[in-house]
Amino acid sequence: MGALKSGPPEDDAYPFPNWRLVTLYYWTQIFPVGKDVIIHHTYQPISTMSEGFNTQSYDEKTMQRLPLELTGNANARYPKNAEGLKQYCMTDQFFAAAKTKTAFKTYSIDFILKTANAWHKPIGEFTLVLQTDDPQNLVSICMEGMKQTSPTSFEITKHDFAPVDDLKVFFLKK
Repeated sequence: MGALKSGPPEDDAYPFPNWRLVTLYYWTQIFPVGKDVIIHHTYQPISTMSEGFNTQSYDEKTMQRLPLELTGNANARYPKNAEGLKQYCMTDQFFAAAKTKTAFKTYSIDFILKTANAWHKPIGEFTLVLQTDDPQNLVSICMEGMKQTSPTSFEITKHDFAPVDDLKVFFLKK
């Protein structure tokens, strides 16, 4: 197996790398005992080559494009043979909108919530705001209750929030 996976010459997603790069940021934080703490994080997504995300599939043997085969349920679809995308809970609506895009870049942010649960009790108030720079960008996240608050903003607030999973956000950017 080589470092690059080949595909059709007209598809700018190919050649596709056969490796994965993970960038991890971390810091030490000391919380005062018995006091409320407000933490604000702002991130600029790092461009990624997602695990085979495309609105069509490609048969390497016949060198032909095929309709995209989705698997999963209505709230967590992902392309067949791209199980790594399951973690972003893409909906049928997300894929329908993605099919209207002719060119896009993929971005993702993973934020550790569950495994960093050093506070050992629920977060009193948790607010997440996802902001894109263009209303045509698409966002997918596994977080029930996320609402679009403007053409470029998505928001959720949870009280006594006890994360059961880490946060994983996927963007298709124009």
